[in-house]
Formats: sequence, structure tokens, C-alpha cells
Amino acid sequence: MKNLFISTMFAAAAWLIGVYLYHSVHDVALPNALLDQRDTVLEKHLRSVLERLKIGLERLKHRDVPWDEIAASLSFHIRGGQMLIDSIRAVSQEGASLGHKMLERSHQLYESGVPIFKALDMVSGGQGELAMISSALEIGSITGGDLAALLWRISETFRKRRLLHGEINAKLSESKMTAILLSSLPWLIGFLTFKADPKRFAMLLTDAQGKFLLSISFLLWAFGVIIIVFCLKSISVPKVGYNRASRRKPEVN
Repeated sequence: MKNLFISTMFAAAAWLIGVYLYHSVHDVALPNALLDQRDTVLEKHLRSVLERLKIGLERLKHRDVPWDEIAASLSFHIRGGQMLIDSIRAVSQEGASLGHKMLERSHQLYESGVPIFKALDMVSGGQGELAMISSALEIGSITGGDLAALLWRISETFRKRRLLHGEINAKLSESKMTAILLSSLPWLIGFLTFKADPKRFAMLLTDAQGKFLLSISFLLWAFGVIIIVFCLKSISVPKVGYNRASRRKPEVN
């Protein structure tokens, strides 16, 4: 009876973990109209897991791009007297990150006859930090503004945002580790109690009041874990980027 009760407790804990993982991966999925109705439930969930993993890898790849350094380097080159095209080519050769490759691709499109701002927009897809840099350069070129100063301001904005997101992610990781420790602490205490005095622990499992007390304790633990999970899932880091399409177009009378 004692082993059955302990096994039931651990099975319930594993079930809660499974429910959390299910709710974590099923949020990212295609609309029902685009799904193959012949697919099994397992195939749908597997596809959702792969899509979520792909999105996570894309975020990690874009997160490692030093956009603040790229914008600052462009500012230095322009302030040094180089033309915008020459600055983009020079900066694209300073590193091997995704941002440097995007600048290199933009310069290649420019050499093939595409206007530089259109090339930057094509490479960035109208979103992200490169689109923000492209928009600032385009506006500065039209209005005759100081491109070096604009790029330096953008670099400072990227740097502050990156530091802020780093602090948020660090605190969020600490919160998750604390939540895991707090969730496993009752089980650790129960295990140490069992190792210290197995007979008393066995009496607690065989007594009616002891079973009731353990059941209430397990329900409270499960309720606390669910609350912690939902609280952590409610925290989201703001997306870094810029949507060129959201910029208001000037009205033509």
C-alpha cells in the first residue's frame, strides 16, 4: 500500500509535467484549415514541437547579432568621410554574423542594379533592426540629416535594449530555477523523512488521518506548481525589432 501511494504521487507529478509541456508546445500550430486532416494527433503535436524548436533557434540566431556594433561601425565609417555604399561594404567585411551577411547581401544586390534602400528592405524583409537602420538612413538622405549621428543614436538604442533584455532574461532564468527548487523541496523533505525514520513514515501512510494529510499536502503542492507555471508563462520579453510596414505613409493631397 505504501509503495502504491508513493508511485501514485510520482505518477501525478509526472502527469503535471506532461500537461505543462503539452500546453507549452501546442500554442504554436498552423490553422486548422491548413492542417492535413488525415494526420494523427501525434503527428500534429510532433509538427508543433518542430515548429516551436525552429522558432527558438531563429530567435537565438537573431539574438546573437551585434546590431549595436554594426550601427556604430557604420556611423564611424560615414563620419570618417566614406560614402554610404562604401561604409556598408566595409562593415560587411568586419564580421561573420548574420547582420554582416545581410549587409553583404544588400551590397551585392546594389551592385546588381537594385537601389541601396530597396536592397536593404529586401534583405530585411521590412522587419527587424536592419529595417530600422534602412528607414533612418533613407529619411536622413531625403531630409539631408546627419547620417552618422542618426546611426549613433540607433546604436545606443540597440545597446540599451540588448542590455535590458539580458537583465530580463537573467532574472527570468533565476525565477525558473527558484521555482524548480521550491517545487522539488517538499519531495526532498519527504524523502529525507522516509530515510530518517521509515517506520514512522509507514505509519503515516497506513493511518487514515495520515493519508488525508498527505493527500491535502499533495493537492496544495500541485496547486502551487500550477500557479507558478502560469505565472512564469505570463512573463514575456518584448520583441526586439521594427516593422517598416507600420510606418505611416505621408498623405498626398
